[in-house]
Amino acid sequence: MGNKESVAVIQTDEEKQREVIRGWKRDIRKSQRELDKQMNSYKLSEQKAKKEIQACVKRGDQASARTLARNVVQVRKAYDRSYSAKAQLDVLTSNIDQQARMLRTTKIIQQSSEIQAAMNAACSVPEVASVMQEMSKQMMTAGLIEEEVDAAFDNLDGDMDDLADDEVDKVVAEMVAGQLDQQRVQRGQIAQPQQQSTMQPVVDDIEARLAALDQD
Repeated sequence: MGNKESVAVIQTDEEKQREVIRGWKRDIRKSQRELDKQMNSYKLSEQKAKKEIQACVKRGDQASARTLARNVVQVRKAYDRSYSAKAQLDVLTSNIDQQARMLRTTKIIQQSSEIQAAMNAACSVPEVASVMQEMSKQMMTAGLIEEEVDAAFDNLDGDMDDLADDEVDKVVAEMVAGQLDQQRVQRGQIAQPQQQSTMQPVVDDIEARLAALDQD
């Protein structure tokens, strides 16, 4: 009788562990969808900002163009962070599948440094940090990771304070090049003198900055 009870307890524990694993995978898929949604939002924001920069360049408003360019750089950094986190969630799913297979054969879950690293990376993104933190608590209790993961995402405003000017210059230069390409396409229609005179200071300044960077 005692042996039957022991077997029943083991089976119940295994079933609970498998259900927990399935729950983790559901949470990961949900987090990946959230990251996809956020990345699409970043792309739309970048496209909108680029159009506004082009308008600023066209009318010679260099200050506004550079402010918008800083926003583009910020959005690109946020996009890259989310993209990296999504890739780490793929790693996390793969390792969890491996643990599920191990559970079927060895009846135990083993600690995984790969899962620990993937959880650390995923917690660096605000959009999924709360889900990953809760999951890390469960993983630590299950013995899968060594320690809980705290949210440690970077402060984007702090990133911007340290932004190198050349990153901003490159964004503005992209827009300047776009404006010049449009003018070349319309060679049959000579650009209005006002447009040429307002754009030229921006073009000269960007070219001077990029030339200085090449010399460094």
